[in-house]
Amino acid sequence: MVNITMQVRNRYRLTRQALRSLAFTTDATLTILDDRSDEETRAYLEQWSKMPRVHVIRNNVPLGTGQLRNMVMEESRKHFGQGEYVAPHDNDTYFLPGWLDALKSCYQLSEEHGYRLLSGYRHPFHHPISRLPLLFYAVDEVIALATQSTFMTWATWDAFGPYCDTPVDRTCQSEDVDFGNRITKAGYKLGCVTPNVVHATALKNTFGEPGPGWELVKAQCPKGVICE
Repeated sequence: MVNITMQVRNRYRLTRQALRSLAFTTDATLTILDDRSDEETRAYLEQWSKMPRVHVIRNNVPLGTGQLRNMVMEESRKHFGQGEYVAPHDNDTYFLPGWLDALKSCYQLSEEHGYRLLSGYRHPFHHPISRLPLLFYAVDEVIALATQSTFMTWATWDAFGPYCDTPVDRTCQSEDVDFGNRITKAGYKLGCVTPNVVHATALKNTFGEPGPGWELVKAQCPKGVICE
């Protein structure tokens, strides 16, 4: 079993798209953290709370993204029990068919080569420093992974987590860099599955400001997928 988690703060259209693209994922649980979203998004998530193997919690206390990520991951483990893997994701993502099987397979094959944290999506700013060819995919080694899409064993999380505390109502506060640095300092690797099996869909952050490299993210957006 895989414990999938997702943080949500408004962005109704992207949230709806992300969850719909997850609808046919099997052998996984989904824990959603609604962080003070507006009524439209909140009402939509309430519908998902009635789905099997989905757990929705709401946070009303102003917290940083690092603390929120820690909260939803531990809530998933508490509510569903611990699977073999945990897959923390944000709501500005689009999941391609077969994404989870691809990540699991790539993790199992790359683990013996020193990889401990994978992503289904490589941000254009994260240039590969090496490549591990696999049967249908490759794993590109990078020095940092964006938090939109990550995948690891619970053993990795317990060894190198939690995320560091970050300021309230701020994004891009480098909790991902801090977490990744702990892994690489221990002699392990970070990698992205290529081609992408998950796509980033946000061109702006939670507060409507342009995100880093938004033009490049937009250029990678698959046809028919909302990127805004």
